[in-house]
Amino acid sequence: MKKYLVHVLTAVIMTSAIVTAIMWIVDPYMYFHYSSWHKTVYFINQQRFQNAGIALNQNYDSVVIGTSMAENFSTIQIDKKLGWKTVNLSISGSSAHEQRRLLEFALKTGKVKNVLWVVQWDSFAHPVDFVRPDAIFPEGIYDGSRLSLFQNYLMNTNMLAYAARVFFDKNNSMDTAWNWAGDFKFGCASVASSYNDMSRNLVVKKAFGSGEFLTDAQSIERSIQKNLRDVVKHNPDVRFILVIPPYSKWSYKALQNKSGFTALSGVLNFREKIASDLNGFSNVSLLDYQSDPRIILDAADYKDTEHYSPRINAMMVDEIANRVALPMQSQSEFLTRINRPGNCLDE
Repeated sequence: MKKYLVHVLTAVIMTSAIVTAIMWIVDPYMYFHYSSWHKTVYFINQQRFQNAGIALNQNYDSVVIGTSMAENFSTIQIDKKLGWKTVNLSISGSSAHEQRRLLEFALKTGKVKNVLWVVQWDSFAHPVDFVRPDAIFPEGIYDGSRLSLFQNYLMNTNMLAYAARVFFDKNNSMDTAWNWAGDFKFGCASVASSYNDMSRNLVVKKAFGSGEFLTDAQSIERSIQKNLRDVVKHNPDVRFILVIPPYSKWSYKALQNKSGFTALSGVLNFREKIASDLNGFSNVSLLDYQSDPRIILDAADYKDTEHYSPRINAMMVDEIANRVALPMQSQSEFLTRINRPGNCLDE
């Protein structure tokens, strides 16, 4: 019996050692090194893990932070127009807590000089440490925990599939690593379908699983304070460009039409707190696209009521480069703009 246990233990140790060695050498998430001898592969469904390696080992001085609203930015365009060297650290469906943890991780490297951060109300409309229930955020890795790194990465046999894909998947570019636009159709038909789903209460909370939105001013202010304002305050030498993204007018219309649903008040509370809490910071620029009539009234640029096309991301970069001023609109002006007629849904 004892001899059998020795054999089993030896086999376990050998297997663990082999898995660890493979993961260390191949390092599919680029956590230990940015390898030049194999293809660079970005795994869009593993951003929460892989972005840590990108932040540690790629050569950059600027980062993009946000959700799927930030995934279609072209890093090549940003670098050309703004003179940066950029990596896109956006995470689809991420909360403000996850964005802040990742950004702090990148800031600790000492590389970051500029941050392009797409800040949206529904990322902040949660408890300050919220992570969506259907997501796994590796807090230990972002804390620098060696135990977490070994358990969740080096000794995790599930990671071997990603190591293999490094050799068999197509080489990716950081410029388009997370770009999803080619997988969807844009236009009124797509917007109308999304709007009808929202009206039937099918996808109002889909973006954050079963996580509840906290739309009161106090909850939103707490999240902004911890997950945004404190980061800006503690990094005065870093330039922060904050973009409030342009959901289409039909997104707000669906919210307004839902009896008892208070998301629109959450939007207004978010706008008020962003404007007041970041006032006076010389290292912050704020661009308010949320009610931009050039964008929100035209269904041609949307794949649903919220997600806009890469054309809009490109326009944002151009306007940042040209120092176009888009100050925060008042609540009354915001409400006036989102209630203007658009070109879809029998407007």
